[in-house]
Parts: sequence; structure tokens; C-alpha cells
Amino acid sequence: AMSRAHRIGQQEVVNIYRFVTSKSVEEDILERAKKKM
Repeated sequence: AMSRAHRIGQQEVVNIYRFVTSKSVEEDILERAKKKM
């Protein structure tokens, strides 16, 4: 979805928001991904 929002020739600022539920598997995955960066 991020690639579709920010296309070649895009003139406006693109803001992307990600909502994550606390105490969820997705939260654990995002925390692990942050540690790898």
C-alpha cells in the first residue's frame, strides 16, 4: 500500500499510519523488526 500511495511524480506529502493492537502478535513482530534495524 505504501508504494501505491507514493507514486512517481507525486507532488504532495504522503503520510502513512499503522495501527497496532497492544499485546498482539503483530506488536511482537514490529518490535523484532525494530531491533533488526
